[in-house]
Amino acid sequence: MARALRSGGTIGLTSWAIGPSDNELGTAWTEIAANCVSGDKLREATRRALPNEEYLRSRDALSAVLRQAGLAIVHLEKVHFITNMTTAD
Repeated sequence: MARALRSGGTIGLTSWAIGPSDNELGTAWTEIAANCVSGDKLREATRRALPNEEYLRSRDALSAVLRQAGLAIVHLEKVHFITNMTTAD
């Protein structure tokens, strides 16, 4: 992002504080998956698929990554959204 951003440009980011497995649907999926594969293997597969999910949940970690890339943080805000989504969605 930092290389592609025009000088003086702005980037908007979202870092999900709650991961895809941290809700009722995700919990149910994890319980069902545990019948097929061990918890350790499931966690390792998740880490491979989403290597920075845990780390980037932290605003401090996200800020550090952006600053290390040479970006200035203009505004940083924690917002809580509640969503409802059906399986069909």
